[in-house]
Amino acid sequence: MSMENCARHQEAHEAFNRRDMEACMSFMSDDCSFYDCGREITISGKSEIGQWLQGWVDMLDGRVTKPFYLDAGDYSVCMFTAAGVGPKGEVTGPYCEVAHFTNGKIDSASLYYDQLSLLTKMGVMEAPANVTA
Repeated sequence: MSMENCARHQEAHEAFNRRDMEACMSFMSDDCSFYDCGREITISGKSEIGQWLQGWVDMLDGRVTKPFYLDAGDYSVCMFTAAGVGPKGEVTGPYCEVAHFTNGKIDSASLYYDQLSLLTKMGVMEAPANVTA
């Protein structure tokens, strides 16, 4: 069953990239929750998660690129490059998403990325000064 979880994870990402949010959300349980580690927030329920995903589209026209899926039993791990366009041009960065499946649906997931790097690439904030020891 776990390889099927990786396939579902990939299909959810493909639906997101097509901007088919209804199809993307169909891979999630009604009471699913996502933890956005970069912002340290938890998003709960399909409605809120749909809004959160739409935020990535609205903010950067974000897409999942170069995905690599790992089977981990009830979990599927995807390492990918997020790509989009910000106010200062192309924005890319490494992401890792860990999704837990129950009965073939994502019931929880965590998204790991470097928020400081993302905001710097978007031109929202200045890169911190290099610190030497």
